[in-house]
Amino acid sequence: MVTAETARPSHNGPVALAQRFLTGGVVGASLAALVVGTVIESVPVFVAGLGLPAVYALLFFLARMPRRAREAAVVPCTALAKIESLRATGGESADIPVRFVLSVDPDDAPAHRVEMTADINLVDVPDYRPGGTVVVEYPPDRPWRVRLVQRPTPQWRSRADSARIDSAPESTLVQQPPRAARSASRGFSDCCSARRP
Repeated sequence: MVTAETARPSHNGPVALAQRFLTGGVVGASLAALVVGTVIESVPVFVAGLGLPAVYALLFFLARMPRRAREAAVVPCTALAKIESLRATGGESADIPVRFVLSVDPDDAPAHRVEMTADINLVDVPDYRPGGTVVVEYPPDRPWRVRLVQRPTPQWRSRADSARIDSAPESTLVQQPPRAARSASRGFSDCCSARRP
């Protein structure tokens, strides 16, 4: 299990720096092409200013597709979690963002805490209360990316109804580790070696 009490990681590696530099260059070139195209009344230059960000976004999307495919292929861990606290963080529509602190209790690993935000419909908010039990899923190698299972299977629903989960200590709060320590989080993936009902 990875526990971290640090702030959000800073992505200052050479790849991230190059990406920010390239993004700044594309934004600057696009704005310059729009202004120059307007001033000299050149339609091709103006269109290039509009098209450059679209082409860059498409290339960025295509470059990240293999990573997203690898992440989607990972079978998520399913576990029960106790709601330690919840707080609505806004709400202008029927679905409001709610900030949860959960004690996640996997079957094959020690319990840990995690913070997450989920959009909950106003009608369903009374179903979530401190001390209640919910079903969650998360990637085995990224336990901080928890999401609520809105419609659990009957087996998980009955387990959640009859479960009594102890609170995990606050010191077990799991957060996204800094980039240098991410390889250490791979050991947490053992929690899902066997699929549970």
